[in-house]
Amino acid sequence: MSPVEDLSLLQLSKKLAMLLALLSGQRKQGLHLLDVRNVTLRDDMLIIRYGDLLKQSRPGHHLDEISLAAYPNDKDLCVLHVYKTYIHRTNKLRGSEFKLFISTQKPHKSVTIDTIGRWIKTVMIDAGIDMSLFSPHSTRAAATSAAARMNVSIDTILRTAGWTGDSTFRKFYHKPVRMNCDFGSALLDNFHDVAS
Repeated sequence: MSPVEDLSLLQLSKKLAMLLALLSGQRKQGLHLLDVRNVTLRDDMLIIRYGDLLKQSRPGHHLDEISLAAYPNDKDLCVLHVYKTYIHRTNKLRGSEFKLFISTQKPHKSVTIDTIGRWIKTVMIDAGIDMSLFSPHSTRAAATSAAARMNVSIDTILRTAGWTGDSTFRKFYHKPVRMNCDFGSALLDNFHDVAS
């Protein structure tokens, strides 16, 4: 799905959803709740804050902001570049819509959680992933497990995924992965090497 500038709006939406799912370790709900007003762009980073409570939120514990570093090795895998391209492409379409992901067809309103799930699923199918074994939610386990295998600290993984303790991660998400640092950069380095 590159170059990013040549993608259709639907392809660009799918690519951004998949990158955000993998690099942030968030669920579909977390992607659905992304609000462009709560995203800060810096030259080297995308910073995401959540205004709404997420499924894993509990009283007094809100998800910390998520920082996703730019990936200069390949701009087509750089979440900052893909995000900027998406915002530029959707700016005139979104009107007063503040949710990040909008429909690719008129009236360009916020998409549902299920639409985001379908986008991620089609990217997985196109990548040759067996959907009888995996689902869009599998990106959460794959991303966090890969980060753990690449020696990203457990504290960083827990903070990024929004967990307060490691028991949920160890019991449900820490899965063996084939992939052999920074959470997002370590993942992108691996993806870049595979694509080359």
